[in-house]
Amino acid sequence: MLDLHFCRYVNRLAAGVARHLHVCPHRFVCFTENAEGIDTDAVEVKPLLVTDMQGWWNKISLFRSDIGLTGRLLYIDLDTVITGSLDDIAAYQGPFATLSTRGFENEQDYLDGYNSSIMAWEAGFGHEVARVFERYAEHIVELCVSDQEYLEMMMLNADLVQDIWPNQVREYKGECTAGVPSGTSIVTFPLIPKPHQYPSPWIAELWVE
Repeated sequence: MLDLHFCRYVNRLAAGVARHLHVCPHRFVCFTENAEGIDTDAVEVKPLLVTDMQGWWNKISLFRSDIGLTGRLLYIDLDTVITGSLDDIAAYQGPFATLSTRGFENEQDYLDGYNSSIMAWEAGFGHEVARVFERYAEHIVELCVSDQEYLEMMMLNADLVQDIWPNQVREYKGECTAGVPSGTSIVTFPLIPKPHQYPSPWIAELWVE
Protein backbone atom coordinates (compact mmCIF):
# COMPACT_ATOMS: atom_id res chain seq x y z
CA MET A 1 0.00 0.00 0.00
CA LEU A 2 2.85 2.39 0.74
CA ASP A 3 4.70 1.76 -2.55
CA LEU A 4 2.71 4.34 -4.55
CA HIS A 5 3.20 6.93 -1.80
CA PHE A 6 6.75 6.01 -0.74
CA CYS A 7 8.50 9.33 -1.35
CA ARG A 8 5.63 11.25 0.27
CA TYR A 9 5.94 9.12 3.39
CA VAL A 10 9.72 9.57 3.54
CA ASN A 11 9.58 13.33 3.04
CA ARG A 12 6.78 13.88 5.55
CA LEU A 13 8.41 11.73 8.20
CA ALA A 14 11.69 13.62 7.69
CA ALA A 15 9.85 16.92 8.00
CA GLY A 16 8.10 15.77 11.16
CA VAL A 17 11.40 14.70 12.72
CA ALA A 18 13.01 18.01 11.75
CA ARG A 19 10.20 19.94 13.45
CA HIS A 20 10.16 17.91 16.63
CA LEU A 21 13.72 16.68 17.26
CA HIS A 22 15.96 19.32 18.78
CA VAL A 23 19.10 17.19 19.06
CA CYS A 24 21.69 18.87 16.88
CA PRO A 25 23.26 17.71 14.75
CA HIS A 26 21.33 14.61 13.72
CA ARG A 27 20.97 12.65 10.50
CA PHE A 28 17.78 11.38 8.87
CA VAL A 29 18.71 8.28 6.87
CA CYS A 30 16.52 6.24 4.54
CA PHE A 31 17.65 2.87 3.17
CA THR A 32 16.01 2.25 -0.20
CA GLU A 33 16.61 0.95 -3.71
CA ASN A 34 14.60 3.85 -5.21
CA ALA A 35 15.29 7.45 -4.21
CA GLU A 36 13.01 9.02 -6.82
CA GLY A 37 11.02 11.89 -5.33
CA ILE A 38 12.85 11.92 -2.00
CA ASP A 39 13.98 15.33 -0.75
CA THR A 40 17.71 14.66 -0.63
CA ASP A 41 18.34 18.02 1.04
CA ALA A 42 16.56 16.65 4.12
CA VAL A 43 17.12 12.92 3.71
CA GLU A 44 20.38 10.99 3.44
CA VAL A 45 19.68 8.07 1.11
CA LYS A 46 21.63 4.83 1.47
CA PRO A 47 21.25 1.61 -0.54
CA LEU A 48 19.61 -1.44 1.00
CA LEU A 49 22.28 -3.67 2.51
CA VAL A 50 20.35 -6.83 1.62
CA THR A 51 18.36 -6.94 -1.61
CA ASP A 52 16.63 -10.32 -1.41
CA MET A 53 14.39 -9.56 1.57
CA GLN A 54 10.94 -7.97 1.45
CA GLY A 55 8.98 -5.67 3.72
CA TRP A 56 9.61 -5.77 7.45
CA TRP A 57 12.44 -8.30 7.16
CA ASN A 58 14.64 -5.49 5.85
CA LYS A 59 14.63 -4.01 9.36
CA ILE A 60 16.98 -6.76 10.51
CA SER A 61 19.69 -5.26 8.28
CA LEU A 62 19.77 -2.24 10.61
CA PHE A 63 21.78 -4.37 13.05
CA ARG A 64 24.52 -5.29 10.55
CA SER A 65 28.08 -4.29 11.39
CA ASP A 66 28.51 -2.52 8.03
CA ILE A 67 25.47 -0.27 8.28
CA GLY A 68 27.67 2.83 8.26
CA LEU A 69 25.94 4.61 11.15
CA THR A 70 27.34 5.58 14.54
CA GLY A 71 26.01 6.83 17.86
CA ARG A 72 22.45 6.54 19.09
CA LEU A 73 19.97 5.24 16.53
CA LEU A 74 16.21 5.83 16.48
CA TYR A 75 14.22 3.87 13.92
CA ILE A 76 10.68 4.99 13.02
CA ASP A 77 8.34 3.20 10.59
CA LEU A 78 7.32 5.27 7.59
CA ASP A 79 3.59 4.91 8.33
CA THR A 80 3.98 7.10 11.40
CA VAL A 81 2.99 10.69 12.14
CA ILE A 82 5.19 12.81 14.40
CA THR A 83 3.00 15.01 16.60
CA GLY A 84 5.26 16.23 19.40
CA SER A 85 8.77 16.42 20.80
CA LEU A 86 11.04 13.44 20.11
CA ASP A 87 13.71 14.66 22.50
CA ASP A 88 12.94 12.23 25.34
CA ILE A 89 12.92 9.17 23.10
CA ALA A 90 16.04 10.28 21.22
CA ALA A 91 17.86 10.67 24.55
CA TYR A 92 17.43 6.96 25.38
CA GLN A 93 20.70 5.46 26.66
CA GLY A 94 19.77 1.82 27.23
CA PRO A 95 20.82 -1.15 25.08
CA PHE A 96 17.59 -1.63 23.10
CA ALA A 97 14.03 -0.32 23.30
CA THR A 98 10.97 -1.04 21.21
CA LEU A 99 7.20 -0.86 21.44
CA SER A 100 5.07 -3.42 23.19
CA THR A 101 1.90 -4.66 21.47
CA ARG A 102 0.12 -4.12 24.78
CA GLY A 103 -2.92 -1.90 24.34
CA PHE A 104 -2.74 -1.78 20.53
CA GLU A 105 -6.16 -2.43 19.03
CA ASN A 106 -4.59 -3.82 15.86
CA GLU A 107 -2.58 -6.32 17.94
CA GLN A 108 -5.47 -7.96 19.83
CA ASP A 109 -4.39 -11.45 18.77
CA TYR A 110 -0.76 -10.83 19.67
CA LEU A 111 -0.58 -9.62 23.26
CA ASP A 112 2.61 -8.77 25.16
CA GLY A 113 4.89 -9.04 22.14
CA TYR A 114 7.13 -6.51 20.43
CA ASN A 115 6.01 -3.97 17.86
CA SER A 116 9.05 -2.79 15.91
CA SER A 117 7.44 0.40 14.56
CA ILE A 118 9.78 2.26 16.93
CA MET A 119 13.24 1.03 17.97
CA ALA A 120 16.12 2.75 19.74
CA TRP A 121 19.66 1.47 20.39
CA GLU A 122 23.36 2.22 20.18
CA ALA A 123 25.05 1.54 16.84
CA GLY A 124 27.08 -1.62 17.28
CA PHE A 125 24.50 -3.38 19.42
CA GLY A 126 22.78 -6.48 18.05
CA HIS A 127 25.20 -7.55 15.31
CA GLU A 128 24.45 -11.17 16.18
CA VAL A 129 20.79 -10.56 15.35
CA ALA A 130 21.72 -9.75 11.76
CA ARG A 131 24.36 -12.49 11.47
CA VAL A 132 22.03 -15.24 12.65
CA PHE A 133 19.21 -14.02 10.45
CA GLU A 134 21.28 -13.87 7.29
CA ARG A 135 22.66 -17.34 7.93
CA TYR A 136 19.29 -18.95 8.65
CA ALA A 137 16.89 -16.56 6.91
CA GLU A 138 15.00 -19.26 5.03
CA HIS A 139 14.13 -21.10 8.24
CA ILE A 140 13.48 -17.98 10.33
CA VAL A 141 11.01 -16.58 7.79
CA GLU A 142 9.13 -19.89 7.89
CA LEU A 143 9.16 -20.03 11.69
CA CYS A 144 8.35 -16.41 12.51
CA VAL A 145 5.33 -14.45 11.31
CA SER A 146 7.34 -11.22 11.23
CA ASP A 147 10.56 -9.51 12.25
CA GLN A 148 8.91 -8.76 15.58
CA GLU A 149 8.72 -12.41 16.61
CA TYR A 150 12.35 -12.89 15.60
CA LEU A 151 13.43 -9.89 17.66
CA GLU A 152 11.52 -11.27 20.63
CA MET A 153 13.61 -14.45 20.44
CA MET A 154 16.92 -12.68 19.94
CA MET A 155 16.50 -9.64 22.23
CA LEU A 156 14.97 -10.81 25.48
CA ASN A 157 13.72 -8.28 28.02
CA ALA A 158 13.91 -5.24 25.76
CA ASP A 159 13.03 -1.90 27.31
CA LEU A 160 9.46 -1.07 26.30
CA VAL A 161 8.64 2.39 24.99
CA GLN A 162 5.28 2.52 26.74
CA ASP A 163 6.95 1.85 30.10
CA ILE A 164 9.75 4.40 29.71
CA TRP A 165 7.72 7.17 28.06
CA PRO A 166 4.05 6.57 28.97
CA ASN A 167 1.54 8.00 26.49
CA GLN A 168 4.15 9.53 24.19
CA VAL A 169 3.58 6.87 21.52
CA ARG A 170 0.00 5.97 20.66
CA GLU A 171 -1.77 3.78 18.13
CA TYR A 172 -4.06 5.65 15.75
CA LYS A 173 -6.94 3.19 15.61
CA GLY A 174 -7.18 2.65 19.35
CA GLU A 175 -6.48 6.14 20.68
CA CYS A 176 -6.30 8.89 18.07
CA THR A 177 -9.26 8.71 15.70
CA ALA A 178 -10.93 11.74 17.31
CA GLY A 179 -7.71 13.70 17.83
CA VAL A 180 -4.21 13.52 19.28
CA PRO A 181 -4.15 13.43 23.09
CA SER A 182 -1.94 15.98 24.81
CA GLY A 183 1.66 14.86 25.28
CA THR A 184 1.67 12.49 22.30
CA SER A 185 4.89 12.51 20.29
CA ILE A 186 4.27 9.71 17.79
CA VAL A 187 1.13 8.17 16.33
CA THR A 188 1.60 4.76 14.72
CA PHE A 189 -0.63 3.29 12.01
CA PRO A 190 -0.18 -0.50 12.08
CA LEU A 191 -2.19 -2.37 9.45
CA ILE A 192 -5.03 -0.09 8.23
CA PRO A 193 -5.91 2.72 7.79
CA LYS A 194 -2.76 4.57 6.71
CA PRO A 195 -2.05 8.32 6.96
CA HIS A 196 -2.45 8.98 3.21
CA GLN A 197 -6.08 7.86 3.49
CA TYR A 198 -6.69 10.81 5.87
CA PRO A 199 -9.18 8.98 8.11
CA SER A 200 -9.18 11.90 10.60
CA PRO A 201 -9.02 15.68 9.96
CA TRP A 202 -6.01 16.21 12.25
CA ILE A 203 -3.79 14.17 9.92
CA ALA A 204 -4.09 16.82 7.18
CA GLU A 205 -2.84 19.41 9.66
CA LEU A 206 0.10 17.50 11.14
CA TRP A 207 1.25 15.11 8.40
CA VAL A 208 2.88 17.71 6.13
CA GLU A 209 6.26 18.53 4.60
